[in-house]
Amino acid sequence: MHYTFVFIGAIVISPIVATLGHLVIGLSGNTILADYEIASFFLSPAGLFGTLTLFIVVIILELFKLSALITVLDRHEPPFLAARNAIYTTFRITTRLGGFAWKLVQKILIAMIPGLAIVIFCVIFFFTEYDINYYLQHRPIEFWLAVLLIGSGLLLTIIFSFFVIVTGGLSLPLIVLRGESVKSALFHARSLSLRVRRRFSVSICIWFLLDVLIHTVFFIAFEWFGSQVILFAKFSPDFLVVILGCLVFLLAAGNTVIDGLMSGSLALLLKSSICTTDKKLHKQCDRIHPQYFGQF
Repeated sequence: MHYTFVFIGAIVISPIVATLGHLVIGLSGNTILADYEIASFFLSPAGLFGTLTLFIVVIILELFKLSALITVLDRHEPPFLAARNAIYTTFRITTRLGGFAWKLVQKILIAMIPGLAIVIFCVIFFFTEYDINYYLQHRPIEFWLAVLLIGSGLLLTIIFSFFVIVTGGLSLPLIVLRGESVKSALFHARSLSLRVRRRFSVSICIWFLLDVLIHTVFFIAFEWFGSQVILFAKFSPDFLVVILGCLVFLLAAGNTVIDGLMSGSLALLLKSSICTTDKKLHKQCDRIHPQYFGQF
């Protein structure tokens, strides 16, 4: 099931990434880009808009994937049958999930306004007289001030968005499992999140840190493995091409497996958090998965 949404995501996201790449090359006029040219583009209005669009699309795809995974956790069927039925169920409630995604995106965008305002102010104030290449080469005091302010703006954006996601994330199981409307689920989740906000926030932070740690260890180990394997093929160009192709495949497969495991654990975390505060869902969860939820 995870691979289904990976395939859908590749179809949806690829045109956006290709458009951003085309815009970067089109604005610079060169097929080979320097770091400062890429940074200048993503700090421009077109770059910020493209990045924001990509961010919104990723959020919507993640919501649909989490919805399907939560539905799988609610079924006591064979894995393949449960995954197939979960995908069908998810697409049957596309209207409600789309409305929920739109509401959540609106709240996230509103929460991001203060941080993005700081970033835009820094870009307008610091990068109008001199371009970013000047700052990267000479690094005057204005450069470090801009780095500090832009970093603070991005940090505020992440923190405010995190609290919106914590509150909104608790609404998803109510929409998927209880069939509540978007408005009712958001209201119910806000009242529930007052009691579990701290515990759920800590759990999400731990999950995020574990996700970063696992991916970091995987990439470091894969880089070491790849460097050792390439040594055996450096004198044979044809064999080197085969080795590089295999390494790319292993990298994509390993990263996809890790993403699938982490997405499943996040879905389990969402359902367990809502089940511990909602009596109806708690009885349902305890009946279906007592090994996970009976302890709460």
